[in-house]
Amino acid sequence: MPPRRSRRIYTSHKGMPSTQCSVSGQETATVFPQSPHKRQKLGSTALSDADDEGEPDQCLDDSEAEKEITPPPKKKRRLDATIGAAPKRHIKGKRGILQKMTDTPLDVLFEIFSYLEPLDLLRMSRTTKDLRALLMTKSSAFVWERARLGMKDLPPFFDDLNEPQYANLVFDSHCHKCGKHPIKNAQWEARLRLCKGCLQEGSIMTSNMADHVDLLNRFDDLITVTPKYQLTVATGREIKYFHLPTYQLLFEECVSMNDRLFQEWLSTKRVNYSVLAQTCREYRRWSSSKRYVRNIELQSLRRGRIESIIHRLQADGWAEELKDYRVMDTIRKHKLARQSKALTDRIWINIRPTLTKVVTDGRAILVAERMRTAIARRMTLLVKLCRPLLARMSEHQANPSASMIPYLEPFFGIIKNAPLELDITVAKFSEALVSLPEVCTTWRERRDAYLKEILLENGRSDNLLLAVNAFTCTASDCLSSPPVLHYPHFASHACFVRCVLMGEKDNTLVNVWNPSAIAPVTKDACDRFESLVRMCRLDPAVATAGDMDDIKPFFTCEDSSLESNDNSRLIMMDWRYAMGHANAHPDRLKRVEDPGQISRFKRLEAADLTKDLNSTGCDDPFICVHCGMTDLTWWRERATHLHHQHGILDDMSSGKHFKRSSKSGHTSKYLVDIQEETPLQALLRMFARKH
Repeated sequence: MPPRRSRRIYTSHKGMPSTQCSVSGQETATVFPQSPHKRQKLGSTALSDADDEGEPDQCLDDSEAEKEITPPPKKKRRLDATIGAAPKRHIKGKRGILQKMTDTPLDVLFEIFSYLEPLDLLRMSRTTKDLRALLMTKSSAFVWERARLGMKDLPPFFDDLNEPQYANLVFDSHCHKCGKHPIKNAQWEARLRLCKGCLQEGSIMTSNMADHVDLLNRFDDLITVTPKYQLTVATGREIKYFHLPTYQLLFEECVSMNDRLFQEWLSTKRVNYSVLAQTCREYRRWSSSKRYVRNIELQSLRRGRIESIIHRLQADGWAEELKDYRVMDTIRKHKLARQSKALTDRIWINIRPTLTKVVTDGRAILVAERMRTAIARRMTLLVKLCRPLLARMSEHQANPSASMIPYLEPFFGIIKNAPLELDITVAKFSEALVSLPEVCTTWRERRDAYLKEILLENGRSDNLLLAVNAFTCTASDCLSSPPVLHYPHFASHACFVRCVLMGEKDNTLVNVWNPSAIAPVTKDACDRFESLVRMCRLDPAVATAGDMDDIKPFFTCEDSSLESNDNSRLIMMDWRYAMGHANAHPDRLKRVEDPGQISRFKRLEAADLTKDLNSTGCDDPFICVHCGMTDLTWWRERATHLHHQHGILDDMSSGKHFKRSSKSGHTSKYLVDIQEETPLQALLRMFARKH
């Protein structure tokens, strides 16, 4: 297929005036002049290079010349240079700054270089090939020397190194094998700087010299003059690494020596090695001192940057938030603040939004914590006000504990919704405490309705006061609950009222009570309870727990001798404990009606009461027998009550002032003597127990 030709180009060529050329009398050929703006291309004219050499060129006639004229080549589409090309590397700073440095006179360059440090010269030589060729020649050694002599407190020079090698060892921090950066410690005796991985790799320095023991028995002598490096690993063990190339050179030098020449040679090497070791110790001290000074400089820069950031944040109006140590600590530890760079206006514009968000988040945390503190303070005040009011209510009613009152309305709304800056006083709560009886009644009705529904579902009477309508705690982590719970003390059981007090984010009440922790006893247990009530000559269908407390019967188990291992004593228990014991020993209980045994049981019970009153670890509620004040739990609280309300200062812990509350759910079980012991029998029993 003939190539495509532009009609416009062909017409313009035909319309141009032709120029006739004549070479050595030959006929001319038509040559079209080219545009002055276009480069003349080879083959576009009939003139050949032979004309310059004086050789004749054949000319074509018009028809042949027209056939030989070809249109200019079609312009090809340029491919995108970015397709398939390597991504451009981002270079920090401006490019081409050192372009004209090579045009600067050498004396000016050398004068400038003489004020630099050796590390600066080393980095300068790595920028361009021209600077490397200039600085790595022997004629430029004086520049390196002047830069080295300008350093303060530098130890003596290593004679076996040239100036660039010396600068690379002493001032640079790259690994000489893999290029890892930074490497703090150098192997000075070997004039190397290796990272831990290259050091343990073993090709340059090795800790295993067993394979290099020579047959001339000179290994122990050569190893003393071989450069070494001591590495302390994480376990505290110290490992010595020896420079393998130096050892091999030493061995090659002495392999042909006799013993006399070897000893002379070895003594010289030892003197030289001692000088080298001393120089290396100086370099280690110098390097450590230099790192210490550098760390001080970096810490000063970081401290100044942090202080500048804090000053700018305070100027932006965050002074109150920055007084909190946690917000300040977060700012100090932030990666944008701990950099060892001076803070400029440009840097501050870039990091300001991020640090402002940190302070904003800190303020939110601070406000939330202040709110939690205020709510806790308000709750403590309300509990203190509610406790005496609840203590004057009947102990035979199920009332919420004082610690639950702050989570009930309207008290919870007052505590939570009050502004943070508002200080809630006693007067503010006094208005709401007028409705405390109604609050307790509402709370009691809700729980009673739930419990009655459970009893009806199990085919039982919905009378919660019946002695046979008992419940058990189903919580797996309940360690202090009695085996059987009766109304009303089980309604304030710790597992029954367990709740998540405050939400972590919005400070809301998550759960008020935990009804799943309470379950009614089984039908078989209920039948056993009915038999115990009949032993007390009461009707199980109408007998309440209060009736059982008025009679206060005591029971014993026929299997008590198996538990006590003493035929002269029996296990006695009150009726609440007996109901729980009946589940383990059905049909083995009988009522105790012996007055002497009952009297001895009551003496043991009174002694136990006195012990609990004197104990600071007992948290059972007690009732004052003088005024009926309930929920006196703590020892100091009971002592304060007796002193301020009744003027009693002595004998505060006696059982004659307090009795146990039925809400405590306390049960009693003691080993009681079947017959009253005489003093002689008691003495003999004590003697037999000791021996």
